[in-house]
Amino acid sequence: MKIPRRIGTLLAGTVAALTATLSLTAPAAHATGYTPTGGPGINLVGTGITFTDIEAAQTISCPTNNLSGTVINPGVTRTYGSPAASLTTMTSSGCMSGMGPGTLTQVGTWNLAFTGAPTGAVWPARISNVTINFTSGCSFPMGGYIDGTFNQSTQRFTPAAGASGLTITGTPISNLGVPNGGLCATFDFQLGDTIGVGGYWTNTPPAGSTPLTATAGFGATGTTVAFVGTNVSLHDIPANQLITTCPTFTMSGSVVNPGTPRAYGSPAVSLPTNATSGCSGPATLTPSGSWNLVVTAAPDATGLVWPTRLTNVTLAYARTGWCSFTITGSVNGSFNETTQRFTPGSGASGLTISSTPTGAMCASLGFSSGQTISVGGYWTNTGPALGLA
Repeated sequence: MKIPRRIGTLLAGTVAALTATLSLTAPAAHATGYTPTGGPGINLVGTGITFTDIEAAQTISCPTNNLSGTVINPGVTRTYGSPAASLTTMTSSGCMSGMGPGTLTQVGTWNLAFTGAPTGAVWPARISNVTINFTSGCSFPMGGYIDGTFNQSTQRFTPAAGASGLTITGTPISNLGVPNGGLCATFDFQLGDTIGVGGYWTNTPPAGSTPLTATAGFGATGTTVAFVGTNVSLHDIPANQLITTCPTFTMSGSVVNPGTPRAYGSPAVSLPTNATSGCSGPATLTPSGSWNLVVTAAPDATGLVWPTRLTNVTLAYARTGWCSFTITGSVNGSFNETTQRFTPGSGASGLTISSTPTGAMCASLGFSSGQTISVGGYWTNTGPALGLA
């Protein structure tokens, strides 16, 4: 049974109000960033493009509907929602509706933006700043945005099912040129009707241009950091030997370019000052160089636990009368924004013995160059909070 339009409108309003109420309790999304590449030209060729007035159950189909423009500042990282490309020209022909032939005309410049982190090659995306004038037996503008996804492998932008973000933004008027022309009322087009967009657009780069791709990124907020170690230990995995445990192991430094989006793999924090004391053995473990805390990928489902890595790590280990060697590489792990804790991953960390061990006990303990090292314990930032977004 078809629900009367007035009642359907009331139901839709109730659902919208409930959705708005529920959204008040939803966690805030991180304003992470991304870096588009490709272009300079973009040419989205439409396949099966349709515009459907959902409330009126009326569809406009266009066998030809293409969008073209340029990639904006390729290679420059920006926040999600900021445009990746401008779409300056829509080429549309052969459009038909229940009223017969019609025309679609683009108004203004539209934008294509990636709005969140990808799942594999598929990015949530939006075409925004959209205004389309439709002219036929009934004429009206459609405005708003078109939500969907962009698959960088297939170069396809696919609109989301159902209401896309477009609505009829101007009162439909008869274009028949006769008194009381009734096609707007006959086909039930009304101000505020929602528009669903069907089909998809595929980027076919023009000559001299390359496909549109992107890499995900992040931003870091805060000032200085002061990481304090808890039960930090080093283990030689092949030798199955504890190297040492250090009750004091600190790392300190500052946030790199706070608030600026950057690609994954870029430093969030620079750690030029690192120190240890009281290491078991007794032994000395001497850090050198400036280390970095790097974010390597998007966070988990909570948005708070981030894959991270300590890079540029160099540690000189020495135990008098036993063995001495240098350890270099990285420490893979995770950073929890809530606890401000960096926790090394289990197993091989990314560190290895990079020099030839020297000392009377090296051979007996099984230490040798190239062996992998695991890291135990964790570090907690006791300075101003480090935020990743």
